[in-house]
Amino acid sequence: VQVMLEKDSGSPWTHRLRIIELFDAQLNAGMQIFFGKRMVNRALNKGHIHPSAYGSVPHRTAQDAVLEKTITLDMMRLTKTNGAILDCDAQACFDRIVLGLQSVFSRRLGIPKSAAIFFAKLWIGCKHFVRTRHGISSDSYSGTLLEVLYGIGQGNGAGPAFWLSHLIVMFFVMDTLVHGFQFNN
Repeated sequence: VQVMLEKDSGSPWTHRLRIIELFDAQLNAGMQIFFGKRMVNRALNKGHIHPSAYGSVPHRTAQDAVLEKTITLDMMRLTKTNGAILDCDAQACFDRIVLGLQSVFSRRLGIPKSAAIFFAKLWIGCKHFVRTRHGISSDSYSGTLLEVLYGIGQGNGAGPAFWLSHLIVMFFVMDTLVHGFQFNN
């Protein structure tokens, strides 16, 4: 069931509704444990997580990312070095995850083929109902093999780990294309 929540209380405009996917609690907990914890910890232990990835990575915090950026900017100012900073807001990133790539990226981080196939089949076979304050819709929608839905559902326990698996690939690609300096502590 997809619950439609108002971003602005009392303003139910369609473009200002947040959609949260409500999964079965046991399924969601299993997804969080299997993908969110085991996959991320295994990838971290094997050195597959890029040093610039902070979200959903154990022992890395948002404050670490802010400190690294502040130190970088201070170093540029003190050494009078030219530089550029790119701030990219990954707004609605969970809605942009491509299911086929997600299977490949999960496998890359050590998830068994059977688990990757399980999630793909689960997501393709899911019937999505919409719930508002007026009730649950009688009609539903779902993806097919020919028309796969993008995203993995806001509220999915594995969502942060799935986005991290995409982000890691983006960072490693950027490393090959962009030249700069790296600041280690």
